[in-house]
This record gives sequence, C-alpha cells and structure tokens, in this order.
Amino acid sequence: MMTPLDHFIRDLDERKGKIPCCQEVTDIQSSVENVLKDLLLEVEKENPFFKTTLINSGSFYEGTKAGQPDEFDYFVQLDYFSEATDILVDELPRSTVIVIPTTDVKAPFVETFNEKAMGFQAYGMRVLDKALQRHGPAYSLELEWTGGKLYRGLKISVDLSLAVKIKLALHNYGSGLGDSGWQTVTSRNYLDIGSSMIHTFKELYSFVEKDGKCSKWISSYALKTLVLFEWEQNPTDEQWAGRNLSERFSNILERLLSLRHRSGFRSFFYKDYNILPSKEDYPFRSYAVDKITTLHNCILSIRNYDEYKFEDCFQSITEDVKLTCQKMKLTSFLALCTVGGLSS
Repeated sequence: MMTPLDHFIRDLDERKGKIPCCQEVTDIQSSVENVLKDLLLEVEKENPFFKTTLINSGSFYEGTKAGQPDEFDYFVQLDYFSEATDILVDELPRSTVIVIPTTDVKAPFVETFNEKAMGFQAYGMRVLDKALQRHGPAYSLELEWTGGKLYRGLKISVDLSLAVKIKLALHNYGSGLGDSGWQTVTSRNYLDIGSSMIHTFKELYSFVEKDGKCSKWISSYALKTLVLFEWEQNPTDEQWAGRNLSERFSNILERLLSLRHRSGFRSFFYKDYNILPSKEDYPFRSYAVDKITTLHNCILSIRNYDEYKFEDCFQSITEDVKLTCQKMKLTSFLALCTVGGLSS
C-alpha cells in the first residue's frame, strides 16, 4: 500500500514539476537556437573548416526541465573533424566513453566563436559581455532574454559541448570497451525511470532556491547526478514504483545532505568534473544545508499523515520552508547587530 508520501511525490510531478506551456517559453527556446545557429554560421564563414551541426541535448530535450526556461544544452558537432588525429577518446567508469575534439581543434573554434558572440543581439536575446566559460566538459554562453513579458530580463545559461561524428567503431581509435552499446541502453532506461524523479526534485528544490544562494552550493545538474547514482544502484522499474518511490526519494535527499561533509563530488560520467562549487562559494553551504534539511524533514513527515491531500502537503512545505528562511534572516540580522555593538 502506498503511503501519503508516495502519493505526494507522484502527484508533484504531474501537477507542479514542469515548466508552464506558454508561447513565451516556446519563443525563448526558438530564440536560443536561432542565436546559436547565427553565431555558428558566422564562425563557418570565418573558417569554412568549422562547419557545424547543432544537436539538442539536456533537460529540455529530455523533458526533465523544471522551474524557469533558463538553462539549455546542445552538442556542437564539428562536421569536418572525425579522423583519429582530430579527437581524444577517454574511457570513463561504468563502461562509458567520452569522445571530444583535441585542443588543437577546440582552441581556434572557441576563439572565433567568442569574437562573433561579443555584443551579439537578435531574436529578443543579447549575449552578455563574457566569453565562453569552461564548464566541466562543456562551454557556457550567457544570454539575456529581452523580449516577452513574463520572463523579460531572464538570464539564460547555454552549455555547448563540442562533439565529433564517429565514422568507425570505437576500438579503431584504441578504445577497448566491452559492450559499446551499454551507455545508450542505460541512458534510455534512465530516461524512462528517472525523468519523473528529476522533475519532482527540481520542483522541490525551487522551494529553497528563491534567493539563489542554494544554487551556489548545489546545482540542478548536481541533483540530476544524485538521481543517476541512486538509479545505478536501483535500476529496475519496480524499485521506482509504489512504496519504493519514497525510499528512493529519501535516499537521494540523504545523499544530498551528506555532501556538506565533502569538498568534492564527481559527475556520474565525467570523472574529472567536480560538481560541487569552488571554495569561494562555501559560505553558502551552511545556508543551503539548513534550508534543505528543513525540506527533508517536511517531506518525511508527510509519510505519517493520516489523510492525504496534495494541496495541504504542498502548502505545509511552503510555509515551513518560508518560516525557516525568516528565522535565518533574523539570526543573520542579530549576528550583525551583535558584531556592530561589540565593535562600537
């Protein structure tokens, strides 16, 4: 028999876990793609060897995006670079592999792209005055939405992963993988099983993310990574259904809170990519942990409800997290007053 918490997790995904379907969201997505296509075309005009194909990826493509339409992911396939001398093949844990262009290929592409992106403005978007920023295995481009009404002024992060088209089997590039189709199979199963959980976690995370401080310690990508690690240990459909759903949920929240004791936590696929922030963002860690702990306690308390009503559960969590925020602000204010009084 399912508990009230199982029902709440299921209903949260259906009722709250997705970006609103409206014309402006569609316009933003189209504008992002048009900006990228224009910039990539300008790069190709500058250097015909950099002919590219833009490929959708990430949470929008997967259907797991929640919150605001402020993050997009794409592969930029370099069409003319697919020879063994053009690429690097790195074997990763879990029988996966990353295939990327060499530095000799990437560096001139990024330099040319930055030149074309500087000051670019079109389609209701403008490129913020930053070059492409290295972000793990990808590069980030920052945009601002200047059109529409609901999301006007929204800052948008676009992750671009440079990719190459493989013409031969991976072993021809010196990679000794076992089952080369394993990653594709697991990715498909993961989308089938884990996408709803990601929706739910992102929506719950929005409770504690209102002021932006929490994301400085734990990102939505980190949440997805936590779900992946839980799914790796519990890969069957049955382990994500019925009463098992709340167990998965609780385990992931506990994994999240355990990160407060760690300085590093690796990506599921990229062993050298630390998904925790740099040391300068550590001051936000205790702040985020307090809010997430409150959320954790609220969620687990739903399991013991005598009667389940979704709106009652949702309102209870909202009020408890809001109260925690008020207490934290008051504590910070009193601490500042105390320091000021001691120094005067």
